[in-house]
Amino acid sequence: MHTRGWIVLCGTLLLWLTTTAAAQTVRLVTLEWPPYVGKTLPHEGGSAAVVRAAFKEVGVDVSIEFMPWTRALKTGSYGKGYAGYFPAYRGDERSKVSLISEPIGSSPLGMARRADRSITWRNLDELGSFRLGVVSGYINTAEFDRRVSEGLLQTDIAPSDESNLKKLIVGRIDLAVIDRNVFDYLLRTQPTLTTHREELLFDGPLLEDKPLFVYFQRNADGERLRQLFHQGLTRINANKVFYSAVAEIH
Repeated sequence: MHTRGWIVLCGTLLLWLTTTAAAQTVRLVTLEWPPYVGKTLPHEGGSAAVVRAAFKEVGVDVSIEFMPWTRALKTGSYGKGYAGYFPAYRGDERSKVSLISEPIGSSPLGMARRADRSITWRNLDELGSFRLGVVSGYINTAEFDRRVSEGLLQTDIAPSDESNLKKLIVGRIDLAVIDRNVFDYLLRTQPTLTTHREELLFDGPLLEDKPLFVYFQRNADGERLRQLFHQGLTRINANKVFYSAVAEIH
């Protein structure tokens, strides 16, 4: 073969190797939502640990960037060089734009109350007389939010879950809508709440155990990564990986 031919062949091989290597690192975006994801958390949070473990099973590394959620949705869905975003609830509009994965875990959404005040309820019809703390901008459940919009449930809006729990401690609300894992995390780590750990309980039926997903960009590479991710998920115990990571948070 002529020298020029060898140069072309070597150049082509180098390009193939570079492309292949680059394909082995996937860039995903997320938000600060401990203990599911957090930049300073061990393993960057329980959900991040699950995503990394699944991809590791198929030889793919994961690079995670943290952004405000609105920006994360846009970047993960359309950003050049990015593959997707997580952890996200299922949404009709999201699923039109992006490719949804198999579940990577779930978000058990329910109610917190004061330990010294017993409130027994079985369905939303029994909550009409109570003051319910919710967080501004959060989606709760379709049925809960519908009842709020129709004036059937009384809500008190807080800027954060932590603020909501503080309201519960001082008796400004009767119940606080919150994710059970977030509830446990806040009572374990936030100085303003740790001294009140014995005063609060996560209690009663769940409003919903919301599945969490990775959304991949709707293109050929996104579909390829989704299939690889699904292969990896079948090889791990996602719940075990999640709670092992969360147990390291102090």
